[in-house]
Amino acid sequence: TCILLFIPSHFFNFISIRLFGVMIPATLPSGMITLMEEGFVLLSLLILFCSSLAPLTVCVSVVTAHISLHQRWFKGLRVSLWLIQHLKHWVMLDVFLVSIAISCFKLQDYSDIFVGPGLIGLVLLQIFTVLLVSRISVRRYWEAWKPENTYSFEHKDVHCHECHLSQPEGERCRRCHHELYHRK
Repeated sequence: TCILLFIPSHFFNFISIRLFGVMIPATLPSGMITLMEEGFVLLSLLILFCSSLAPLTVCVSVVTAHISLHQRWFKGLRVSLWLIQHLKHWVMLDVFLVSIAISCFKLQDYSDIFVGPGLIGLVLLQIFTVLLVSRISVRRYWEAWKPENTYSFEHKDVHCHECHLSQPEGERCRRCHHELYHRK
């Protein structure tokens, strides 16, 4: 659902502004391009990353993790879960929606603002993405891959920060093969 909502939320007008008799349609990509042309390159790249790339990558990674789990494809699962774990904090569609609301509030006195289908798609994308990110658990995926109780360790000295397996001291995790660090 989230992946399908990227199309209307990114390519349909989310607002149209009539300012001094001129209609100005706004889409997410056109806003980023305008910011870049006005000299706000870093801000434009941050918006691109937080409102487009990170959410899309997280959503695609969830699908890839499901497929990898069912097909028993270790490398796909490992990469997908790493992406989910590290990018879910960068999914910031809500910040973008709040900034749109503030801008519309400031413009309402001297312009007409029309809500487009892209804004509805963006709000729905935000709702479904929040539900997805809040319900996703990297630990549960690793437990489904190989449960911790299948390992018979006498000592559990080290905890893997990627798959959360407690295990004896070593250089690499026995379940996900990531580098291990000592507990503090």
